[in-house]
Amino acid sequence: MKSMVLFELNEVPLQIIDYFVKQSARSNLAKFYGKFKRYQTYTEDTGHLSPWKTWPTLHRGITNEKHLLHDFGQPVEETDRKYPPVWKILSAEGIRSGVFGSFHSYPVPRNETYCFYVPDVFSPTSECNPDYLEPLQDLTLKMSRESGRNVSRSIPLREFLAFLRSLPKAGIRAKTIGSIAAQLSSESIQKWKTARRRTYQAVVAFDAFLKQLEINRPQFATFFTNHVASSMHRYWAAAFPDDYENIGFDLSWINTYKHEILYAMNKADEMVGDLIRFANRNDYQLIIASSMGQSAIENQPLETQLWIPSPERFFDRIEVNRWEKCPAMFPQYNFMVEDEAVGKVERGIQSVEINGKKLNYRREGRFFSMDFGHENLSELKVTIKGQSVSPADCGLQNISIEDKSTSSAYHIPEGSLLTYEREQDGGRGGKVSTLEIAPYILKNFHLRVPGYMRSGTLN
Repeated sequence: MKSMVLFELNEVPLQIIDYFVKQSARSNLAKFYGKFKRYQTYTEDTGHLSPWKTWPTLHRGITNEKHLLHDFGQPVEETDRKYPPVWKILSAEGIRSGVFGSFHSYPVPRNETYCFYVPDVFSPTSECNPDYLEPLQDLTLKMSRESGRNVSRSIPLREFLAFLRSLPKAGIRAKTIGSIAAQLSSESIQKWKTARRRTYQAVVAFDAFLKQLEINRPQFATFFTNHVASSMHRYWAAAFPDDYENIGFDLSWINTYKHEILYAMNKADEMVGDLIRFANRNDYQLIIASSMGQSAIENQPLETQLWIPSPERFFDRIEVNRWEKCPAMFPQYNFMVEDEAVGKVERGIQSVEINGKKLNYRREGRFFSMDFGHENLSELKVTIKGQSVSPADCGLQNISIEDKSTSSAYHIPEGSLLTYEREQDGGRGGKVSTLEIAPYILKNFHLRVPGYMRSGTLN
């Protein structure tokens, strides 16, 4: 039985890891690549792939057709009861566990014991265990919500000052503070580098996670980062222009952003290096996994996207008086209503048309998720309940996209899985379903694999 760290490197396929290793011969991944067992994973989820669907599949060992999780903010209590994530199973069996940022991990459990527990960055509150990490979580949540599409250049002062006071206890290292200072300085010279703030949120969070690892030595721990996935979505076309038959970006844009995926991977590599050294000192197994991957898709420069900056006006138009906003990733808007209002709300949403097309939405009980983000609309005509409405009157706006980046890469079923132990021999393995990862973790701790899981051949 080995203690384990699950490093959740969101949406990064083996192609990108291999590319980084070839381009960065002195990196930690390159140095230890021969020691990693490497697999191409695939998700068996159906329908539109998204990380808030594919991560619970990996964590719970069942597909989305059973766990029914497909959006942030969905209530998870019923799913957790039927198909708990692997950390809940381990904790219930007395395996000392820690969670840091894994999807659908909110809220902090009340009747379960964890070494540490920091919910995902789409949580509605900043509650954490230990509570001295709450200033970090509060700042992270604030910056994530203000930088959904364009990175905000402002820094939320109240949250930032509270975070500064928590630095020593949270474990933020001097080298990280120096790196952030250098980043802020570079932004004043080259404003496009503001986009790298998304990466630094992960860097700061990892410092806090590493300290929790060191002081608690959990038998199982998770850490989630989205910073490479964010960069791939936006800048795949700059890094791999030959992947496209018709690339609409000019040479200046390509030259500006062509190294951004490597930059993001370099920060991930620094994290991997720290985890390898921790694993070697403490006889842990390191698991690096993605729940799916990304690949190139045809696209054009993105000038504008449709958003809902004034939701109260939108709800007034569909005659909804009370709603509760839920966390969401741009360009989705998630909310919940009372049971008696569900039918009225659904009829209202069904009446909304954008340039003659119905607004896409999903409902699960009292929970609704609406899809905005319509791209490059030369005109914007909104109809609600058969009447023409100006966009401003219903809370909608075409926002300008600063870096002109659209999703030049998007979700594919194929991801990556790398496992590392100090004494093991590495090599390339075959294809592995993400359904096999949760049972693999349980078997490591000599626990029974639930009947609804597939035991698998991963070893």
